[in-house]
Amino acid sequence: MKIIFKNILFFPFYILNSLAWIYSKLLSVVKPHLGYYWLDSQAEKNRNLAQTVTHTLNDGSELKLFFYTPNWVCRFRAESFSTKEPETLEWIDKYGGNGSLFDIGANVGLYSIYYAATKKSNVYAFEPSVFNLALLTKNIFSNDLQGYIKIISNPLTENN
Repeated sequence: MKIIFKNILFFPFYILNSLAWIYSKLLSVVKPHLGYYWLDSQAEKNRNLAQTVTHTLNDGSELKLFFYTPNWVCRFRAESFSTKEPETLEWIDKYGGNGSLFDIGANVGLYSIYYAATKKSNVYAFEPSVFNLALLTKNIFSNDLQGYIKIISNPLTENN
Protein backbone atom coordinates (compact mmCIF):
# COMPACT_ATOMS: atom_id res chain seq x y z
CA MET A 1 0.00 0.00 0.00
CA LYS A 2 2.83 2.37 0.92
CA ILE A 3 4.56 1.78 -2.44
CA ILE A 4 1.34 2.42 -4.37
CA PHE A 5 0.75 5.67 -2.49
CA LYS A 6 4.36 6.74 -3.11
CA ASN A 7 4.04 6.01 -6.84
CA ILE A 8 0.81 8.00 -7.10
CA LEU A 9 2.29 10.88 -5.12
CA PHE A 10 5.48 11.06 -7.20
CA PHE A 11 3.90 10.37 -10.61
CA PRO A 12 3.85 14.07 -11.62
CA PHE A 13 7.57 14.29 -10.81
CA TYR A 14 8.31 11.28 -13.00
CA ILE A 15 6.41 12.94 -15.85
CA LEU A 16 8.22 16.27 -15.36
CA ASN A 17 11.58 14.50 -15.21
CA SER A 18 10.79 12.67 -18.46
CA LEU A 19 9.72 15.92 -20.11
CA ALA A 20 12.97 17.60 -19.03
CA TRP A 21 14.96 14.75 -20.59
CA ILE A 22 12.91 14.98 -23.81
CA TYR A 23 13.36 18.77 -23.87
CA SER A 24 17.13 18.38 -23.51
CA LYS A 25 17.16 15.95 -26.45
CA LEU A 26 15.16 18.41 -28.57
CA LEU A 27 17.61 21.17 -27.74
CA SER A 28 20.45 18.88 -28.84
CA VAL A 29 18.78 18.54 -32.23
CA VAL A 30 18.88 22.33 -32.61
CA LYS A 31 22.53 22.50 -31.61
CA PRO A 32 24.73 19.62 -30.40
CA HIS A 33 25.31 19.62 -26.64
CA LEU A 34 22.76 22.41 -26.04
CA GLY A 35 20.56 19.88 -24.21
CA TYR A 36 23.42 18.95 -21.88
CA TYR A 37 24.09 22.63 -21.26
CA TRP A 38 20.42 23.14 -20.30
CA LEU A 39 20.45 20.12 -17.93
CA ASP A 40 23.67 21.40 -16.33
CA SER A 41 22.16 24.85 -15.85
CA GLN A 42 19.16 23.28 -14.06
CA ALA A 43 21.48 21.30 -11.78
CA GLU A 44 23.52 24.45 -11.07
CA LYS A 45 20.39 26.24 -9.86
CA ASN A 46 19.94 23.57 -7.19
CA ARG A 47 23.63 23.60 -6.24
CA ASN A 48 23.42 27.28 -5.36
CA LEU A 49 20.12 27.27 -3.47
CA ALA A 50 20.61 28.70 0.00
CA GLN A 51 18.67 30.14 2.87
CA THR A 52 19.24 32.28 5.90
CA VAL A 53 18.33 30.74 9.25
CA THR A 54 17.38 33.07 12.08
CA HIS A 55 17.80 31.56 15.55
CA THR A 56 16.78 33.34 18.76
CA LEU A 57 19.51 33.19 21.39
CA ASN A 58 18.95 32.94 25.17
CA ASP A 59 19.41 36.70 25.61
CA GLY A 60 16.65 37.38 23.06
CA SER A 61 18.97 38.52 20.29
CA GLU A 62 18.84 36.92 16.88
CA LEU A 63 21.62 35.02 15.16
CA LYS A 64 21.50 34.82 11.38
CA LEU A 65 23.27 31.89 9.74
CA PHE A 66 23.54 31.12 6.03
CA PHE A 67 23.31 27.53 4.73
CA TYR A 68 23.42 26.08 1.23
CA THR A 69 20.36 23.92 0.60
CA PRO A 70 20.81 22.10 -2.73
CA ASN A 71 18.47 19.22 -1.79
CA TRP A 72 15.47 18.48 0.38
CA VAL A 73 17.54 17.05 3.25
CA CYS A 74 19.62 20.23 3.55
CA ARG A 75 16.48 22.39 3.29
CA PHE A 76 14.81 20.36 6.06
CA ARG A 77 17.90 20.67 8.28
CA ALA A 78 18.02 24.44 7.75
CA GLU A 79 14.27 24.91 8.29
CA SER A 80 14.28 22.80 11.47
CA PHE A 81 17.58 24.17 12.81
CA SER A 82 16.09 25.62 16.02
CA THR A 83 13.60 22.80 16.65
CA LYS A 84 15.12 19.50 15.48
CA GLU A 85 17.75 19.15 18.22
CA PRO A 86 17.13 21.93 20.75
CA GLU A 87 19.01 19.96 23.42
CA THR A 88 22.19 20.16 21.31
CA LEU A 89 21.85 23.93 20.99
CA GLU A 90 21.13 24.21 24.74
CA TRP A 91 24.21 22.09 25.53
CA ILE A 92 26.39 24.34 23.35
CA ASP A 93 24.90 27.43 25.00
CA LYS A 94 25.48 26.06 28.50
CA TYR A 95 28.90 24.40 28.20
CA GLY A 96 30.49 25.93 25.12
CA GLY A 97 33.07 28.64 24.83
CA ASN A 98 35.73 27.49 27.29
CA GLY A 99 37.59 25.41 24.77
CA SER A 100 37.40 23.73 21.41
CA LEU A 101 34.44 21.75 20.11
CA PHE A 102 35.00 18.41 18.40
CA ASP A 103 32.04 17.97 16.06
CA ILE A 104 32.16 14.26 15.22
CA GLY A 105 30.16 13.66 12.06
CA ALA A 106 29.83 17.35 11.29
CA ASN A 107 27.78 16.69 8.15
CA VAL A 108 27.19 20.12 6.55
CA GLY A 109 28.29 21.99 9.66
CA LEU A 110 25.14 23.21 11.40
CA TYR A 111 26.44 22.82 14.96
CA SER A 112 30.06 23.64 14.11
CA ILE A 113 28.89 26.91 12.62
CA TYR A 114 26.56 27.63 15.54
CA TYR A 115 29.34 27.03 18.07
CA ALA A 116 31.90 29.12 16.18
CA ALA A 117 29.41 31.94 15.56
CA THR A 118 28.15 32.16 19.15
CA LYS A 119 31.30 31.29 21.14
CA LYS A 120 34.02 32.58 18.81
CA SER A 121 35.99 29.46 19.73
CA ASN A 122 37.73 26.81 17.67
CA VAL A 123 35.88 23.87 16.19
CA TYR A 124 37.33 20.67 14.77
CA ALA A 125 34.73 19.38 12.31
CA PHE A 126 35.27 15.69 11.63
CA GLU A 127 33.45 14.68 8.43
CA PRO A 128 34.74 11.77 6.33
CA SER A 129 32.00 11.85 3.66
CA VAL A 130 33.27 13.46 0.46
CA PHE A 131 29.65 14.21 -0.43
CA ASN A 132 29.27 16.47 2.63
CA LEU A 133 32.70 18.14 2.51
CA ALA A 134 31.86 20.57 -0.29
CA LEU A 135 28.73 21.81 1.50
CA LEU A 136 30.52 21.94 4.84
CA THR A 137 33.23 24.11 3.29
CA LYS A 138 30.75 26.38 1.50
CA ASN A 139 28.73 26.84 4.69
CA ILE A 140 31.82 27.72 6.74
CA PHE A 141 33.01 30.30 4.19
CA SER A 142 29.57 31.80 3.62
CA ASN A 143 29.32 32.48 7.38
CA ASP A 144 32.89 33.85 7.41
CA LEU A 145 34.01 31.34 10.06
CA GLN A 146 37.03 29.83 8.30
CA GLY A 147 39.28 31.23 11.05
CA TYR A 148 37.48 29.18 13.69
CA ILE A 149 36.54 25.88 12.04
CA LYS A 150 39.09 23.30 10.93
CA ILE A 151 37.83 20.44 8.78
CA ILE A 152 39.27 16.99 9.40
CA SER A 153 38.18 14.54 6.73
CA ASN A 154 39.51 11.42 8.45
CA PRO A 155 36.95 9.07 9.97
CA LEU A 156 37.24 8.35 13.68
CA THR A 157 37.31 4.63 14.28
CA GLU A 158 39.24 2.07 16.30
CA ASN A 159 40.19 0.20 13.09
CA ASN A 160 42.36 1.29 10.15
